[in-house]
Amino acid sequence: MPFLQKLNQIDRTCAHFRRYMQIIDALLQFGFGNAVAMLNTDRFRESRLRRWLSRRSRMNDQSTAPERVRMLLQSLGPTFVKLGQVLASRPELLPESYVKELVKLQDRVPSEPWEVMREILKEEWHKSPEEVVKSIDHEPFAAASIGQAYRAVLLDGTKVVIKVRRPGIEEKIRIDLEILYYLASSLERVNPDYKVYRPAAAVEEFGHALRQELDFRVEGANAARFSTLIQNQKGVYSPKVYKEYSGKTVLVEEAIEGDSAKAVLASPELQEKYDLKSIAGNGIDSMMEQIFVNGFFHADPHAGNMILMQDSKLCFIDFGMMGRVTVKEREDFIRAVRAVLGHDIPRLVHCMMRLSTPLAGLPDKGMMERDLADLVDTHLYLPLSELSLAAILEQLMKVLAEHRLALLPDLYILFKALITAEHIAKAFDPELPVMEILSRTMQRTILPELDIRKQAMKMRDECEDLLELGKRAPVILGTLFDRIEKDAFQLHVEYAGMENMRRTLAHSAHQLACAIVLASIVVGSSLVVLSGIPPLWCNIPVLGVLGFVFAGIVAAILLFTSRKYW
Repeated sequence: MPFLQKLNQIDRTCAHFRRYMQIIDALLQFGFGNAVAMLNTDRFRESRLRRWLSRRSRMNDQSTAPERVRMLLQSLGPTFVKLGQVLASRPELLPESYVKELVKLQDRVPSEPWEVMREILKEEWHKSPEEVVKSIDHEPFAAASIGQAYRAVLLDGTKVVIKVRRPGIEEKIRIDLEILYYLASSLERVNPDYKVYRPAAAVEEFGHALRQELDFRVEGANAARFSTLIQNQKGVYSPKVYKEYSGKTVLVEEAIEGDSAKAVLASPELQEKYDLKSIAGNGIDSMMEQIFVNGFFHADPHAGNMILMQDSKLCFIDFGMMGRVTVKEREDFIRAVRAVLGHDIPRLVHCMMRLSTPLAGLPDKGMMERDLADLVDTHLYLPLSELSLAAILEQLMKVLAEHRLALLPDLYILFKALITAEHIAKAFDPELPVMEILSRTMQRTILPELDIRKQAMKMRDECEDLLELGKRAPVILGTLFDRIEKDAFQLHVEYAGMENMRRTLAHSAHQLACAIVLASIVVGSSLVVLSGIPPLWCNIPVLGVLGFVFAGIVAAILLFTSRKYW
């Protein structure tokens, strides 16, 4: 068993090395040789790095840096495409030109042959597909980086869509995530300035979300929950999930008859088939209720994820990415919107501070009040029906980015979902009063919170928690004082930026020890030469000559390894 484990470890190491080489080759291909230089770690020797850097980029010099970044991520596959899509929603981390380019990222890739996907279906169902379905198209109607979608008919005649995960994608993404985490950790060690962005923690969070997306059982559960929450909402629908046919690698959903919102927006003929104003109003009303009433919403409501049905219903599809917001986050967001509408700048600053985290120290509140006041003044004197929620949210994100504040992750997803939903709704109905719909939803959310009985129950629960804490306080304090008396109390203090100093001191100590040994070899060799101890070569003791040669080699090695500290 230990032998097999070693073989598995060797195989994993080789896979990591091959993938690392592919990443470096892609960086060079798209003209990012300087980034390769930053990846110089103990794992790669500088001589090999110089050979890599000597290779000329094959990219067209007319391509801009943001375009090359997008093409680089596209070429590296699903993990990096998904990473680019996530970065596109983080304007506080990237310049606007990069964000605009990364928004264009698409994860469409060539489809896998039917024979390969048939084996995955067979493994998931423990039967051949022909025993489970009456018919299935062998050509997918959609092929993304993680899975492919096929149209099929069940044995009872029900039309369905079967989504099948690509073979080997889980292992590929696992390797990519491990390499990304290694690079992010190295970046924090090499340059402490990047620590404020917490790249390693960001990769962990990204990896968790991506692993969830790989498991179709999670998407199926999301779809079922979403369908339950919107069943009483007017004019919206979501497809039924057939759990008995679904699993980790396969998802079977009801086939929806209609046209995608993307196709309708591009075709004036299709637009004549539907009541677009009603669809836009129902869609925005549903998004507001999903967010502010349910706290569980479709996080990627772009035109490709919506289908217009024959009765002018709007059907949401693709539930791999869902947003969740707590009651507290919803309340803070509502207060922020009310502060904008009420020109209450100090309250708006307070709300935005609660909804974000500082990247590099606390911002200047005076400057932030000034910038937010400019934002409010831009929108204050417009009628509510003419206000654009998307414009307000986009400007809020710009102000936060300028003051080095990062919105909480759930709030970023909320902002992007609302912005995307409004853009699509306004494409269907340019006169749609989005802010009026938001105000009505806010009122429905706020009124229950004003219920005296509900507030009394909250106060009762908080008093119970306070009493419980009061009961535990003597024990906790007693334990603390006990440890102090027995000298068992320890306080750990970590100084930021000390890791580089520690490594430098350790290297210096190592070099000093080697220098002392080297000096001893030189002195000893000199004494042997002067003593004339045989055997001799040209009347010089051979042992002394060997000592000098060894000392020279050690000195050369010390100089070579110390060059990066000069």
